[in-house]
Amino acid sequence: MALSKIQAESMNLADTYAFSGTVSGVGGITHFDQWRLNANFTGNANPISSNLERVDTTGQATIGSAMTVSSGVFSFPVTGKWLVKANYLHYLDGDSSYLSHYIQVTHDNSNYVLFNEMISFITRSASTTTYTSSNQDVLVDVTDTSLVKVYFQLALANTSVGTIGTTDKNQTYFTFIRLGDT
Repeated sequence: MALSKIQAESMNLADTYAFSGTVSGVGGITHFDQWRLNANFTGNANPISSNLERVDTTGQATIGSAMTVSSGVFSFPVTGKWLVKANYLHYLDGDSSYLSHYIQVTHDNSNYVLFNEMISFITRSASTTTYTSSNQDVLVDVTDTSLVKVYFQLALANTSVGTIGTTDKNQTYFTFIRLGDT
């Protein structure tokens, strides 16, 4: 049995190799979507349901069908393994011992399960407003688009904490990336 060139010699990765076959199972990212707050709000939110818009700034990209949102609950456009990320920007002219961020997921369109909890805080650093940012992410197996949904929740020690959003850039925003098939 003869050895192939690759088996007999080491492969030089700087060389160019002809390929005439078919690659399957590596289709790349088919869906990428971002939503953001388009205005500030103050206090707790369960779920974060107001001031939400799909990112539409010139030059920012999306791929595939959009997520949909109703009363703060996000629905996925297709099944698959999804990376869900949340990024927050907060401010306060004072202290808050905790800013709890939650990602809640349902697989039966009814009972939500806490998939991720992230806690930060604000300690006033000067005589002016203090800012803090935080982020979190989860992987969600979307087996049925009518049953699997996600929402973002915020619980604060000091309900005067503001969550920052604007319509022309991402400050508090949510990212949804389909990584592969379920």
